[in-house]
Amino acid sequence: MSKERGICTVAFLTVLAFIISAAPLSAAVKTEHPRIWLTDQRKALLIDRLNDNTAAAQNLRNWCDSHINESLSGYTESRAVPTLKAINYALMYQLTGNTSYGDRAIEIIEHILANPYSNYTIDEWIGFDNYYTDRYLIPPVAIVLDWCWDHMSSSRRDEFISQLDTWAADLMTGAPWGWEDPSVNYFYGHCWALLTTAYAIHGHNSNAPGYLEHALLMLDEGIKYTKGEESIWGYMGNYIGRAKGGLWNEGTSYGCVDNEFIGAAILAVRSAETDKANYPESGFPFANEVIQFYIHALYPSNDHTYADGDGASWGGIGATTRVPILLCTELADAQHTSYSKYWLDSYTTRSTVDYKLYHEFMWYPEEASAADYRGEVDLHYLCEGSQVLFWRSGWGTDDTWMAFRIGLLNTAHALNGLGHFIIYDEGYLVTDKAAETGRSMDVGDVHHNVLFIPPPEEKKLYWGASEIEHYEVTSNYLYLAGDMSPVYNAQPDYRHNTVDVKEREFFLIKDEKVLLVMDRGRSFDSSVDKTFQLYLHEQPTSSDDDYIVDNGNTELIIHTAYPDNVNTGFDEYGTPRMRVTTSASELSKTFLHLFKLSESGEFLQNSDVNVSGADMIGTAFVGNTLDSDFMVMFSNNITGGPVTDDPVTADFAGFGNYILAYVLNMQPNTDYYYSDTHVDSSIELVISTSDLGAEGPVTSSPEGVLILGIQPGENPAPPPAPTGTKIH
Repeated sequence: MSKERGICTVAFLTVLAFIISAAPLSAAVKTEHPRIWLTDQRKALLIDRLNDNTAAAQNLRNWCDSHINESLSGYTESRAVPTLKAINYALMYQLTGNTSYGDRAIEIIEHILANPYSNYTIDEWIGFDNYYTDRYLIPPVAIVLDWCWDHMSSSRRDEFISQLDTWAADLMTGAPWGWEDPSVNYFYGHCWALLTTAYAIHGHNSNAPGYLEHALLMLDEGIKYTKGEESIWGYMGNYIGRAKGGLWNEGTSYGCVDNEFIGAAILAVRSAETDKANYPESGFPFANEVIQFYIHALYPSNDHTYADGDGASWGGIGATTRVPILLCTELADAQHTSYSKYWLDSYTTRSTVDYKLYHEFMWYPEEASAADYRGEVDLHYLCEGSQVLFWRSGWGTDDTWMAFRIGLLNTAHALNGLGHFIIYDEGYLVTDKAAETGRSMDVGDVHHNVLFIPPPEEKKLYWGASEIEHYEVTSNYLYLAGDMSPVYNAQPDYRHNTVDVKEREFFLIKDEKVLLVMDRGRSFDSSVDKTFQLYLHEQPTSSDDDYIVDNGNTELIIHTAYPDNVNTGFDEYGTPRMRVTTSASELSKTFLHLFKLSESGEFLQNSDVNVSGADMIGTAFVGNTLDSDFMVMFSNNITGGPVTDDPVTADFAGFGNYILAYVLNMQPNTDYYYSDTHVDSSIELVISTSDLGAEGPVTSSPEGVLILGIQPGENPAPPPAPTGTKIH
């Protein structure tokens, strides 16, 4: 033993002694086995399912029977995943009493203990890949001990208990990666391993209460993380939970792992401790949020979901996604359980992956009724913790779907791509590069649909987090804006950050299917360019000053509204790419782009907006559906703060008899007055906080959106201006 290891062990024993002395003398852990998951009520339910020969019961029984005599030579694998198959047999033993199942479960564990992975001892094996393996090696040993307790000799029990104790002590002293970082899946893997150990050996080993106390502390901190609350542990300076809304900030691939382990752990606490049947006492709304996330993250094609983070690409809906949803469904309220069953039955298939069969059988909500949520839930959903917003025009396969990401980060597995967005309508238009190429997502901003300010080197932005500055959804529009600058400015000096300011605003006029994207960027060096970058389904064709992307079903018109002196280039970088910038070398650049979904052959009628009295820019255009034109304005100030200049005058051309104006970045909850004059199609709009003797007052929204109805023509009954009532 090394000197450092010895010191660490002494420290562990000291801490453990303190934890044990501080732990309640009368632990609430059940004295009898089984403890993990299998309450009397659940056993009775599962026995009924087995007797009813449900599809999941058939799959479990058939697999166990057909593999019970096969060689175990393939069970030793670096991350120990095959060891999970022992749980299938232990479950069948519990439900049938057939000792051959119990024998097989024990045999698998005995084989694993005697045949650790190459170049590792059995004690060391959990340390593979910074203790990644503990999540798959330790729990099967603990669960087989717990479920097959009455089928084991005392010497075999002692063997399992001793090994679990050795592993748990190593976890407590070995500084596993992510041990005190609830933003990563390692943390939940460690928690699950320690918790199952504690429950399996409680009452049989004096160290178990200390393990249990720490495992429950970890789980409590993880639950805080799902609620957006402050944790005692942080990562890169952040202590605030980043999973509220159902999407973990480390992404969708590893987020599935987080969902599985936190769900499994909560269910284990409820079953193993006599006074925690409703744990956590504050509730677990995250289970409902996970279901909401998948409802809204599903593309209209119904075959894949939004994906981001390390390991994510297509966003397929296989067992890796389905099984964690099953665990969350077990923890959800009745309404979301019904929603989840509809989603699971409609868009996924039963998992037949051998090491997940027990989960499929135990947690699929056989007895619940499925509820078609499509007429009940909103068409938009914000994952607050990860700052991703979804919107769809409806629930049909031919409806439009969009995703908007501000970014966040503050975790190890998140990708950059701050400000990324996707437009999908019967196929990708503004595409998700990873999903189109089938490759795992690339780290850097250069691979996403962003305002690209090139860094010296493409690396993950571990430090800092972006901020949502505006979020508002009404019956008419959706507004999301964020500041990504804090992420870049939090990078350490040796990263040589190039970004001073980076902001993006999304404004969607929903019925019109018109999206405006406002970008503001400033670098520390004028030689570092600022480029509006898009990945597209195919190379666009030009139409006057605009570009059109056609996916074979829908067209997307792309218009650069500001500035007017841009250089637009196209290339292939995994998928077709469009890049917009200006030739000038400037510290600051701003861009305003308009995206309009259209039928084949349509074109965009638009007008520039010239603003005086304030640093603002805008665009006017003809809509798709309403009997009106539209005009949208943004602050052109590099930080996008509320416009305080007064008055503001905007000149533009109108195309019809009624214009609906959306003026953004105004002072919130403020009364404004306005007047408009016109000569032929030329319109002058004046906006002020002082009475102009014409129209008003009109109050801006809490997010600074001012909505004005302008009638320069003779239409006697123009459409009423939207009230801006927020939809909750």
